Amino acid sequence: FTANPVTMRAGLAAMRALTPASFAHLDAIGSLLREGITASLARHGLNGQCVGLGSLFKVHFTALPITDYRSVYPGASERMKLDLFHKGLLDRGVLSASYGLFALS
Repeated sequence: FTANPVTMRAGLAAMRALTPASFAHLDAIGSLLREGITASLARHGLNGQCVGLGSLFKVHFTALPITDYRSVYPGASERMKLDLFHKGLLDRGVLSASYGLFALS
């Protein structure tokens, strides 16, 4: 979507329409989702975590702490779990990036 005029125009319209309270609400929902997804992974016996900031979040199928850019790259096992996770979401009508990245809007 980089430099796409339609996307840029839509982004500008959204920025004008959203209020500080709207952004705070999105941030709060993002926090709840990250906590809920991490708890759900644990409840199902899966090593994983959901990290992010504000309305952005990413699912990682690893118990290792995400501390820098190197720890974000999935190994073969995590990649396989991400692929299954993505397929499961698609089967349930949820569109997402195949690498587990989400953005609330």
